[in-house]
Amino acid sequence: MADTTVTSTFRPSRFNVVTRTDDGDAVVLYNSMRGSVFRVQDPVGRRVHDLLHNRRSVLSRPGSEAADESRLFDTLVTKGFLVAEDHDELAEADALRDRRKTRTDRLELIIMPTEACNFRCTYCYEDFALGRMLTEVREGVRSLVRRYRREQGIESLTVAWFGGEPLVAFDVIEELSTFFLEFCAEEGIEYSAGITTNGLLLTPEVARRCVELGISNYQVTLDGPAHTHDSSRFLMGGEGPSTRSSPT
Repeated sequence: MADTTVTSTFRPSRFNVVTRTDDGDAVVLYNSMRGSVFRVQDPVGRRVHDLLHNRRSVLSRPGSEAADESRLFDTLVTKGFLVAEDHDELAEADALRDRRKTRTDRLELIIMPTEACNFRCTYCYEDFALGRMLTEVREGVRSLVRRYRREQGIESLTVAWFGGEPLVAFDVIEELSTFFLEFCAEEGIEYSAGITTNGLLLTPEVARRCVELGISNYQVTLDGPAHTHDSSRFLMGGEGPSTRSSPT
């Protein structure tokens, strides 16, 4: 991260996303390189927007006589929304990708317990040809994890449940998650898991069970408010899902 006491000129990061809140009285900033999320209320939000909206801008840190402006500027630098003018962000992204590709101390798995889905979204690319994950495939997943621990000495395991709609095959999630938790506890491996779901089957009981199974990250797919959501996302029977659960 740039040191504002050494670097004299900065520019907005190419990885910024800047948007206004629905009520229009604040801006929300997201930087996909750093993972920073920052909400700024107006009138400061308007100033932040002015600083960041043009990626080609070259900006200098305000002088000490403008204390509030200097603190705001330094905060944007610290969170990665402003970077040194000569910093090559694409090279940084390439290096980050390469480090992740060559790491041997961690294993990251994206697992589809089923390709089946209870939705029929108009834009979906799946053909739903594959049902529940076969028993031999589940055993293959367990063998893979054991082998990576034995041969690579992995210290962390991350699982992302995907689909289809993964909760359609919740028994597969339970079976494999139980193995992951027990194996990682025995071997001293750090374990984390997340799930991408349309949320229809994520009842309070299922959610509590997911937490018990170590699933701590949830990406629930919504296409906006109910009328927008239902215009492109239908249940298998043709009805809109908001008749059963209301996205807001």
